[in-house]
Amino acid sequence: MHGIEVNPAKVKDILEILPPTNICQILILQGKLQSIIHFISQLYDHCEPFHHLLKKYISFKWDDECHKAFEALKKYLLQPPVLIPPKDDQPFYLYISATNHSLGAMLAHHDEQHREQAVYYISFTLMDYETRYTHAEKLCLALVFVTTKLLHYLLNHKTFIITNIDPLHYMYAKPYQHQHATRWLMLLADLNLEFIHQNSIKGQAITDQLANAPIFGNQPSNFNFPDESIAALSLDEPTYQMTLFFDGSKCQRGGGAGVILIPLDGEPMPLSFKLNFDSTNNIAEYEALILGLQDAYALDVKSINIFGYSQLLVINQVNGIYQCHNEILQKYKHHLDIIFTTFDHYAL
Repeated sequence: MHGIEVNPAKVKDILEILPPTNICQILILQGKLQSIIHFISQLYDHCEPFHHLLKKYISFKWDDECHKAFEALKKYLLQPPVLIPPKDDQPFYLYISATNHSLGAMLAHHDEQHREQAVYYISFTLMDYETRYTHAEKLCLALVFVTTKLLHYLLNHKTFIITNIDPLHYMYAKPYQHQHATRWLMLLADLNLEFIHQNSIKGQAITDQLANAPIFGNQPSNFNFPDESIAALSLDEPTYQMTLFFDGSKCQRGGGAGVILIPLDGEPMPLSFKLNFDSTNNIAEYEALILGLQDAYALDVKSINIFGYSQLLVINQVNGIYQCHNEILQKYKHHLDIIFTTFDHYAL
């Protein structure tokens, strides 16, 4: 079998459509695109420039950006991809990507020549609150959405997840899960999933996928963990098993603690905690440091390098630079001194 090809008549209908002049014609165009949605990678990114014209309180204006997106979509459909049917004896390769307003994925197999060929394209637009997710959370959401839609494919196959961040590790490594993350983990529990870093895969499939989710502008590559800004580490420093960044603060609705654990040869693990008791900024910072050290100890870490996000009272008190006169903070410092005895080496 050569493959699964898109219906030429449906493609012809779209290619013959003139640029829309009103909202009704945009709806007609989108209806035609929906009929071949599984053949178009990152469909919602293609349509984003004129999709926003359907929102309330926005006057219709077909500008140059809309026209370029419309023509690019037509050009894409001149040579639509050929999908291959799934094979029972081969694993799937699932490529997922996230942009500011949409998520996309492609399910792929190896053909007879061991080339990666697409089996299924899927994409969807994020809700307003979902656009505020971190990049890692968006990838987790994309993974869950795809697995629920394509469960009949994935249930009896081993599936390799290919992206730049391991969404499985991100979800399983957090000791405290939000309600939606717990639900995501339950949905993924019955599947045979394994992460492969994007850089270790070569093939036409990943080229096709990334070409439809470009980074616009001459932006330098950023290999830091998404949505986290940390200080650079000097290579001359002693080698530690793990680096810990911590911070804590108090607001009107309570306190919070944030931690990033970075193993020597691994991906960063961001953790956050809500403090359900009255606290001060200093107490929140002590709580963050203690919780971070406890998590590091649970991971069998014996040497750790610790950084605060600002010139903190906590660090100076622990290092003996400042004296601690507050009775509550003295208890925290004493507890920290006990925790530090469980590490062979540490630095603040």
